[in-house]
Amino acid sequence: MAAGGKCGMTALVLLWLPIFLGAQVLNMPVLTVYRFGIYFIAFLIGYCILSHDSAQEKLSKNCLPLAGAAVVFGIAYMMLFHGKNFAEPQCLKNHVTNIYLWLAVLAVIGCGRKFLDRETRLTRLIVHSSYGIYILHYPVLLAAGYLLCTYLQLPAALNYLIALLAGVIITPALYWLIKRVPVIRWLVLGAKGQ
Repeated sequence: MAAGGKCGMTALVLLWLPIFLGAQVLNMPVLTVYRFGIYFIAFLIGYCILSHDSAQEKLSKNCLPLAGAAVVFGIAYMMLFHGKNFAEPQCLKNHVTNIYLWLAVLAVIGCGRKFLDRETRLTRLIVHSSYGIYILHYPVLLAAGYLLCTYLQLPAALNYLIALLAGVIITPALYWLIKRVPVIRWLVLGAKGQ
């Protein structure tokens, strides 16, 4: 694993190739957005390489060129697939899609490390509650999406905005509520103590 931290910038960018190859295999035949090949490769790269401070520091130093390249490939991606179903295998397995996604991931990690890696009272609070918020965000978003689509006939953009607000507001509130009830805290979050 220590060798993963020795990757240079060229090697980090060229990891789009295993991502691309992972996108070609272990995809579900009906639910094509479940792409276990790419998930597994991305997990291994993240665990073995991108978890190293030295790799993150390289991305931090090169974050603006990475972001620029991601924007260029993002425009190419939009031109190629505008109006098409982005969940179709032709899109998901395309090399432009995978280069764009990989450059965007590297840019987000690099820019996040460079511009957002600060410790404040709020970030310390978020660190301690991140697992619970992670666990609860999906049920909140599912419930919001179900209620919005079943009972309200709003424009799609408004549905997304309301779901986003529900996720950002309701998820932490639900976490803080569940965290205070011992039995429910243990059942939902697996946490015994406060």
